[in-house]
Amino acid sequence: MRKIAVTLIIIAILFGFVGFKIYQSKGKNAYYSIILAYNPKESSYIIDAYKSVLEELKVPYLLESTYDLSSENGKEFVKIHKAIIFMDGVNKYLPEEIIPFLKDYIRNGGSVFASFDIGVKTIDGVYKDKGTLSSILGVNNINFGKYKEKSFTEGNLIIKSQESAKFLNIPPYKLENGKFISGYMYGKLTYQCPTVEKDGINDSEILAYIQTNDGKLLPSITLRKLGGYVMYVSIPLGYLKAYSDDFPLRTFISFFLFKIVKAPHILGTPYGIPGLIVNLHIDSNIDYKSIPYLEEKGFLNKEIEYSIHICAGDFRDYPQDNLGFDACGKGRDLVIKLSKYGVIGDHGGFAHNYFSSLLNQNLLTKDEIKNFIDKNTQCLESIVKYKIREYSAPNGVHPRVVTSILEEEGFNSYYYTGDNSSVPNRTFLAGSMVSKQVIAFPITSYKEYASLYEMYKGRVPETEVENFLKDLVNYAIQTKTIRLFYSHPYDFPLYENALLSFTKYAISLSKSKEIQIKPMSYFADFLLNLFNAKFEINVGKNLIYLSGNSLKGFVVALPKEFIIKGVISGIKIENDEDYTYIKVLDSYKSQKLVIPFEFKN
Repeated sequence: MRKIAVTLIIIAILFGFVGFKIYQSKGKNAYYSIILAYNPKESSYIIDAYKSVLEELKVPYLLESTYDLSSENGKEFVKIHKAIIFMDGVNKYLPEEIIPFLKDYIRNGGSVFASFDIGVKTIDGVYKDKGTLSSILGVNNINFGKYKEKSFTEGNLIIKSQESAKFLNIPPYKLENGKFISGYMYGKLTYQCPTVEKDGINDSEILAYIQTNDGKLLPSITLRKLGGYVMYVSIPLGYLKAYSDDFPLRTFISFFLFKIVKAPHILGTPYGIPGLIVNLHIDSNIDYKSIPYLEEKGFLNKEIEYSIHICAGDFRDYPQDNLGFDACGKGRDLVIKLSKYGVIGDHGGFAHNYFSSLLNQNLLTKDEIKNFIDKNTQCLESIVKYKIREYSAPNGVHPRVVTSILEEEGFNSYYYTGDNSSVPNRTFLAGSMVSKQVIAFPITSYKEYASLYEMYKGRVPETEVENFLKDLVNYAIQTKTIRLFYSHPYDFPLYENALLSFTKYAISLSKSKEIQIKPMSYFADFLLNLFNAKFEINVGKNLIYLSGNSLKGFVVALPKEFIIKGVISGIKIENDEDYTYIKVLDSYKSQKLVIPFEFKN
């Protein structure tokens, strides 16, 4: 079996698993990393989904075969690999030999994260009556003998309590009725999951359940301490990420790695200051009156740098209907006015409803789509005199071909209705990454509503809207992340008091440097540098290596066991109760930074 495993790993290397490294546990080339565990026979696009998230979170990781893990020494392994993540979809079979290793590893302080269908099959591909890791997880995620075709089911993810939601870093606006995970347009979301049974776990160790269609509550998110921590999530996190739902995987992995394990990483915001994007969509000439209203009421304020996306054509629904914004004609002065309050971007291809309708019906070739977008871009660039780099889809219609055009045209960011309520990322669609060069900025919704107009149609009270907007800012600050809110100028009168209160609140936090309110393209420039940077921790030489095209604004978060040695020019060191933060300042010009450290005794 060992020879077979080695052969499979060699094949994996030859076929180019990105990020695969040979494990070196001793000597000067020992690197700190989180382990992504997988069965080479089951490798798939799900590995790419997990890798992408860890690369964006800038957590050093290593891809490791479960066969190789089985032969490791748990007590030694934990010294530089503080956590092991068992991905869904690629660990349906686990060798039994891995159990004693994991028990030793956890007993000595190592932590384990597992998802969905881990250990549900035999080596021959037959579903089991007991999951391989049930004794460790405290739950049994397969009992085929008992449930047969009902061994897998579906239901709504229900968070156990408000305390559990806060602990898991789930924002209140993501919860329907205060407990069900919800999504834009859908309300309560339905997830696939195994028919999970308790197997030694205490009720206090269960943070969330799946409520099935027949009302049963199945343990879904569990966390127990057995020396190190063991966390299980019953929904298919990697699969969801690969199919445009980034929120569950990123939220639960971030919680596990940053709140529980305290893994080294780089913060995903410039200079470590959380970010907010307020994205305004200008659809048509209905906003001829709305824009002066925004200025009069103080919503257009120099303290907020908006992302302002304009559909530039003179028609909206069909040619010559005279309903368009007409940016290069009647709307020109308003474009100039708006450009003083943020960055101008494209809102689709020239005619809002006409373009989105043709896209939706798949009636345009790639060249025709490009021509519509180019026409919009050229009009706006002739007014603002800089390159347009931001985009938002009219009516949310954004087929994959649009992103390829944006990449070719030098855009760096776009508003996105997928990955609902998550952070800017290199989104996946149908199992593969859409683009490495253009960052998707997911909208944040209040339950099933995104724009203020949708909230108004859904009869959401003004107090709830105000709370949502403030919760959005507070959540970005709490999680040290970037979030996006979008609406239209003509929506603002619907919730004027809520928006005035929110604007005042956001500006006060901006002035105190608790949040930065900037356009998409500003954050996209930073994130593209961050995602392409290298971050390594050599625990053999006690050196941290950081390199990339630009390191300005990077903030390295190190757990308190790392002690920085000496004085390093161009950086600032800050602390909180969990981490030491190494902030790379503007004055630092080099593209490579080496930081010596020692471990706390």
